[in-house]
Amino acid sequence: ENLLQENSSVSMTENIAQNLAEMEVDDDLLVDDDNEVLVEDEFDGELAPADDDDDDDVSDEEDEIRDLSALKLTAHTDSVYAVALGQSLDGRLLALTGGGDDLGRLTHVGNSCIELTGHGDSVSSVAFSHDGALCATGGYDGVVQIWETTGSLTKRIEGPGDVEWLRFHPRGDVILAGSGDGTVWLWQARTGECLRVFVGHEGAVSCGEFTSDGNGIVTGSADATVRSWAPKKGTCKHTFANLPGAIIQLAVKSITEPDIIAAALDAPKALLFHLKSKQIITNLDLPIAQDDTRIATFVALAPAISWAVVGDDAGALTLFDYSHGDPATIRHVWTFQDSPIVQAIWHPSQPRLTVATADGFIRHLDARVGGDPLYELSGHTDLLLALDVHWGPHDYAQSEVHTVLSAGDDRIPRIFRARFDQSTQHWVVLSSL
Repeated sequence: ENLLQENSSVSMTENIAQNLAEMEVDDDLLVDDDNEVLVEDEFDGELAPADDDDDDDVSDEEDEIRDLSALKLTAHTDSVYAVALGQSLDGRLLALTGGGDDLGRLTHVGNSCIELTGHGDSVSSVAFSHDGALCATGGYDGVVQIWETTGSLTKRIEGPGDVEWLRFHPRGDVILAGSGDGTVWLWQARTGECLRVFVGHEGAVSCGEFTSDGNGIVTGSADATVRSWAPKKGTCKHTFANLPGAIIQLAVKSITEPDIIAAALDAPKALLFHLKSKQIITNLDLPIAQDDTRIATFVALAPAISWAVVGDDAGALTLFDYSHGDPATIRHVWTFQDSPIVQAIWHPSQPRLTVATADGFIRHLDARVGGDPLYELSGHTDLLLALDVHWGPHDYAQSEVHTVLSAGDDRIPRIFRARFDQSTQHWVVLSSL
């Protein structure tokens, strides 16, 4: 057992007022082989291309972006910077958001929305515990608040100068947070006990993760270093120093290879590391011209195979195969209308991934064949900033269901759902939950 995991009594406070989430329902949408959105014909059951001119009262500007979301959550009054999807102890879908209005919002999807107050600055990061019993909000005020997913505040924790990001342990009620002051903090979530403060970075700690086996911690910083830490001792095991750029984001490999991590740099590349050997495995260099100034924005590692994707700020997503060592081989490049890649999330067992771009679109890709998306989701009317995905199945027997939560500068978090229809061999974009 991981020695970080422990149980403690929970102090309960008064539940915060609940607001019903607003739901919009439309006809089910299907995507054909050419990625054209189709709607079910209500008269004869035949499929026909969606007609954007059905409603003469809708302006051309509104018609430019079709809202395919199954549910719009309660809006924030400022930009939404962080989202997370979880599952409650009784199996219900949970959505957690945090924004520039200094609020978190916890939605029991299809039921109630609970406002999470108490922060004095923007809520920059949110997360669920491994079992869905707890959630956390972290803010630029340096406060981390731990909540029961019923909405009751469990602990209010202070310490860092601000909270840039936070992560729950993959198997325990332990939470990790990084700060712009160069420190990294580890707490027991239920008691608020500070277990460790990791010191060594000389710049803001922009990202961090538990390794997939839960036995290690890795952090990346604006000081152009990646550090590996021993949680039990609180010491730095190794520093990958003098890297060619500040660290933008980190990714960890699945539990089958917990020593492999990747870092996206403020440069046209990402790097792949092996923690145990303390070596850089390979460079993941973006295929750009000499005078191109694009930089990496995101890196994600496929869980079951030796593939990685690197997104950049010019709207390209590059798929690398690093199975043969250095140099890695480029398998495919997708380009998305010059809109920066915000996030990419791999399916937990299949070579498919969901990708969000800043222009508000979300696409599900088959990495084996490249090419056009399997389906495309739209609805956001301003910059998209955050994405999370929950993989089914849910209600549909023997049919995989994807649930996507996204949010950004338009202030309205949206939930999208899509399922693979076995009979038609098409992806169906669902218009309701």
